[in-house]
Amino acid sequence: MPQIRLEYTSNLDSTPQLDTLLDRIHGALNTIAGVNLDNCKSRVHVVDRFRIGDGAADHAFVHLEIRLLEGRSKVVKQDLGSACLELLESAFDVTRTDRRVQATVEIGDVLRDEYFKYPAGTFTPMPVTE
Repeated sequence: MPQIRLEYTSNLDSTPQLDTLLDRIHGALNTIAGVNLDNCKSRVHVVDRFRIGDGAADHAFVHLEIRLLEGRSKVVKQDLGSACLELLESAFDVTRTDRRVQATVEIGDVLRDEYFKYPAGTFTPMPVTE
């Protein structure tokens, strides 16, 4: 299931190897949240038009949104969010830049009764142990 959207501003000093970063995010979803890798669907959007704060040219952001089928515990979501934030910080090298970079991760639920998928039966999460 998970729907994964990575957005980042076009003014970042360095951009990662996106395939490697997405593979690592998918791996975290598999390991931490019990997601079947075949169900991970990622999109990447480079944001050319944006405004942060006062509009100063040195502002930048990286944002990762992950929407999961409901049912994961708060602890699983927190562990996943923390792991993914570390991946973003490393991949975009946010501490070694002349930009003021804000990196954020948002983990949200999709209600099972409001999610429809073909082929049927392929979104059941793998068992998760805490």
